[in-house]
Amino acid sequence: MYDRFFASLKTKPLTVFVQLAKCYTKRHITDDYDIEADIYVTPEDIIVRGKQYVNRAYHRRCGSHG
Repeated sequence: MYDRFFASLKTKPLTVFVQLAKCYTKRHITDDYDIEADIYVTPEDIIVRGKQYVNRAYHRRCGSHG
């Protein structure tokens, strides 16, 4: 519903997607009307328009490297 509403707006708002876990696939799984986030936030990292900022505290705490 939001995707189609955002498409009708004259000015595109800043969109932020927040998830508890990082979900990523190389497969195209969206529809033509789906919106893309400007900022994508997970506990692991933050992605701002394609540039990734790693949450180093999360990676130290979990023992993973990013």
